[in-house]
Amino acid sequence: MQQKFFLLLLITFSQSIFAQQQTRDSISLQDLKPFSYDFSIEDGLLKGAGAKILSEAVADVQVTMLGVNGRSKLEAELAQALLKELDQHAYKTIVLEAGRASGAVIRKLTKEPAKTLQKIKALNKKYAFDIKDLTIAPIPEVRTVEAGQLVQCAAERDWSILSIGTEYWTGYKMIADELYENLSATNKPVYRHSYQETIRLLDKLYKEINGQGNEDILRFTSAIKSSEVFDKFLQEMSICEANLSIIKAIQFSVDYWHLYGNREMYKKNKLNSRKNKERLAEEFKIINFDISQDKVFVQMWKNHMVKGTTPNGFYGVGNTLHEIAEMNGSSSLNIGIVPRYSEENGEIIDALATGGYWINGYMELIPLGKKDEWVLIDIRPFNEKFHWGPYHLSPQLSKIITRFDMIIIPKLNKKATINY
Repeated sequence: MQQKFFLLLLITFSQSIFAQQQTRDSISLQDLKPFSYDFSIEDGLLKGAGAKILSEAVADVQVTMLGVNGRSKLEAELAQALLKELDQHAYKTIVLEAGRASGAVIRKLTKEPAKTLQKIKALNKKYAFDIKDLTIAPIPEVRTVEAGQLVQCAAERDWSILSIGTEYWTGYKMIADELYENLSATNKPVYRHSYQETIRLLDKLYKEINGQGNEDILRFTSAIKSSEVFDKFLQEMSICEANLSIIKAIQFSVDYWHLYGNREMYKKNKLNSRKNKERLAEEFKIINFDISQDKVFVQMWKNHMVKGTTPNGFYGVGNTLHEIAEMNGSSSLNIGIVPRYSEENGEIIDALATGGYWINGYMELIPLGKKDEWVLIDIRPFNEKFHWGPYHLSPQLSKIITRFDMIIIPKLNKKATINY
């Protein structure tokens, strides 16, 4: 009898909870609209209601993170406008998702800010190569005019430009040149033959690449890893102390892209998550960045910039920076960019209709996007309003609430201007 009574009590309680959940409202587009603000970018500056919200938000935070969706024209324009806003609030450091060697090249290219675009164009012309109809750049982060304008804008304002990404496999020839150039005048003739052999090897391997899929990258990295020429070259270049960190970076890169080619994504992402944080600490140390009070602007792939765990299940650099800011009695601002409209071959594509792996998690917010206006969605009140309020949250919206403070939906996006 006691067992039956307990079972009946449990069923009644479960039905009561279920009934309560059923009475909770689902969140509609009308519920979300009051947290949506239009804005524009005029003459490189943020304007409008959304701009005011964003300006007020960045004024007091220690860390502003912009999680980009790709390397688009509008994302670079937003980053530049945001940098100008942050410059008014004592920010003087930007972190990019470029590799260690690539970051050093970017800093070299921006030493004379007015010549930045011209120098990036020369770099691209020297090292870019074609895969079918696509031209591949050595440093994807600065391959376009708009991306170049971002680093130029930072240099003009005397910002420190840091880099914590993984070297892209397309830049190995550029890095080989950097290693050789760092040698003394005495050592260059000694190792010239090894250097020339390495350049010929890379030219051959790049010419053989037919695509950027897993199989293509696996063949490329396998050839690099098994090459005695390449291994000997790196060993010889280590004679120069300035090359040691670059050699370490390129070795990590080869291993990283080999894991990608071999579809070992768990191992690759775990390795990268830890490496990003280690690299950030190294970069901060180089410029004597005071982690207790100095402010920093970080632009990286959106999934690296989230609070809590990333979509692939790791605590990324975004969460680390968020926790550091709170430890200092300050705060961070995690902004994610989610596109809706884009123009491809003269046709307007609506992500709401096409969907896709990277879009499906934001389907409740994407309808707020507009073709002719930028839209800022302020997520910060969502936890109290929706999570603790009388609403039923979808798993997707629950993740957005915990991971971001703001979502920005660009207006109709167009292809960036390639700087070749």
